[in-house]
Amino acid sequence: MSLKLYCPQRYAVAGAKVELLLRFLDIPVEFDRIPPTEWKSEAYLKKHPLGKVPTLETPEGCIFESVAIMRYLARKANKLYGNSPAETARIDQWLEFLNTQLNPLSYLTIYAILGFVPVTAQNYEIGKKETIRSLKVLDEQLKTTKYLAGDFSIADIALIGLVRLQLRLFLTEQLRVQIPRVVEWHNRLFEHKEIAGFFGKIWLCVKEQTPDFIVEEKK
Repeated sequence: MSLKLYCPQRYAVAGAKVELLLRFLDIPVEFDRIPPTEWKSEAYLKKHPLGKVPTLETPEGCIFESVAIMRYLARKANKLYGNSPAETARIDQWLEFLNTQLNPLSYLTIYAILGFVPVTAQNYEIGKKETIRSLKVLDEQLKTTKYLAGDFSIADIALIGLVRLQLRLFLTEQLRVQIPRVVEWHNRLFEHKEIAGFFGKIWLCVKEQTPDFIVEEKK
């Protein structure tokens, strides 16, 4: 049985990082572009009990959650996941940082801008402020390393898609000056043909894209 990745299309935020990783690995994977109308079907729920994407179907069973899939694929290829327990732990550190710090803020910023989640102007500004605070942690790391965990790894691949959208949608030049090394890291990653070929050209925000804000009723 070959590997099969269930993912709607390559720019889906969660699935994109898995598809991007596969461009760096010599692992054959079949793609099933499952439409949202089938995510809650009885057949698919047996693969992913929450009815979400992506899901990787393997001979040993199905794996869901994009970062778990990335770890599985990197281990299988023995590539981009560190050469010692310490190196792997540093990579895991930034993968967890993505899940605990950056991803939750997307609901107040990126998903709100794209119209997927309603947000007030106040919460949007909080999301922007906290995003910059988190990215400053990355910026501090990049003072001493070229990539997040030292060598290029799945940590960089996992974070680039989200940071790319932040820099494209709402991090204007006025905000980017606070995180210059993050911007340099972002641009450096686009020197990889696999990343440039996947996302296209670098596109930094000139004018902030804002959500259609909801108005809270006064009590």
